[in-house]
Amino acid sequence: MGKPQKHGVLVRPGGRRKEGIPVPVQTKHVTLRDGTAATTYGINLYDVEIPDRHYHARVCGVDFAHSEIELLFAQPRRDDPDQLRTLLIVSMPVISVPGLLDSIARMQSPSLDEIAAKTNIQVEAVKTLHIEAEQTVEVDANIVSMAFSSNRACLDFYESSPFSIAALPATNSLSLIPVVRVNTRTSLVLGVIARLRELHEQFPPSLQWETPNE
Repeated sequence: MGKPQKHGVLVRPGGRRKEGIPVPVQTKHVTLRDGTAATTYGINLYDVEIPDRHYHARVCGVDFAHSEIELLFAQPRRDDPDQLRTLLIVSMPVISVPGLLDSIARMQSPSLDEIAAKTNIQVEAVKTLHIEAEQTVEVDANIVSMAFSSNRACLDFYESSPFSIAALPATNSLSLIPVVRVNTRTSLVLGVIARLRELHEQFPPSLQWETPNE
């Protein structure tokens, strides 16, 4: 008789079959708030496919808990604005926030502040959304691309899985999965960004780096 075989779970970090859309990565060096140097990675989303799923948000909110940022996009009921008809929750790791704020600060010709000033757009403060909607969907994302035209804003969310991130040093690229496109008002996005900047000040120094307007 042969020896009995031992069965277990095979845990193997790193490579697996390609997933999503591979995007080249550029290395970038930043200075943290405590003065130490760190390396981040930048990507160009220009040629990446847009998400198939679209959502129009009339109300926005931001929550911070368990080392995650939740971006909340909602549609209030028309017959009762205090209640929600739909709610989309985009959960992002806090490590995604500094890069997002940095890219917004580097917008030029025009900057986001210039767009708001030229078109007289006022910031709409985010709301506290602790009401569960009739239809609630939660998705994960760690990368967001934004575009603005007057008071119209478009946010494309993408997810790069731990498999892709683990393979980054060998492939020098990230495989992105399109998640959802959110269409809303620029004034609402300004409120989201303002709230993210406030929360960013609560992050540990390892998640804070200097941006051009600081």
